Amino acid sequence: RAAADSQIELRIDARPKFDRQPVETRRYDGLGEAAAPYLARALRDPARSNLALNTLESLGSAGATAMGEALRTDDSTLRFRICERLAAMSGAGETALPALGDLLDDPDPLVRLCALRTIDRIGAIRAYPTIASRIRSLAGDPIGVVRVEAQRIAQLRGLWHE
Repeated sequence: RAAADSQIELRIDARPKFDRQPVETRRYDGLGEAAAPYLARALRDPARSNLALNTLESLGSAGATAMGEALRTDDSTLRFRICERLAAMSGAGETALPALGDLLDDPDPLVRLCALRTIDRIGAIRAYPTIASRIRSLAGDPIGVVRVEAQRIAQLRGLWHE
C-alpha cells in the first residue's frame, strides 16, 4: 500500500501547471468584487490571464469596470482579449464603455474592430456622444473592415443624424 501511495504522490507532483488552476480559482471565489483590482493586475501575467479574465467576467459590472481600467495596457493582444470578454458580458460591460470608446482610436485595427463590435453589442451608444462621434469618424477608416463595420453600426443605431 505504501508503494501505491508514493506513486499517487508522484503523479500529483508531476501534474502540468494548468491542472493546478482550479485550486487557484477557489482562492478568488469567496472574495467577490474585492478581488477585481488584483485580478486586473493578474491579466498582465500570461500564466494567469485566462483565469483572471474568467473570474472578472463572473463578477459582472465590478469585473467589467476592472477590465475597462486594464484596457490601458500597451499589449494589443491583451486589449483585444479583454474587449472580447466585455462583449460576452453584454449589459454588465456598460461600465467599461468609456474605456472601450478610447479603443476606437487604437493603432491596432483588430482592436478597433473588436471595440466597435463590443460597443455595439453592449448598446447604450447614444448615452455617450463622444463614442457616437468616434464611430461616425471611423466610417472613413483606412482599414476596409473597420470602415464597413462603423458604417453599419452608425446606420443601424441612427448615428448619422446627430
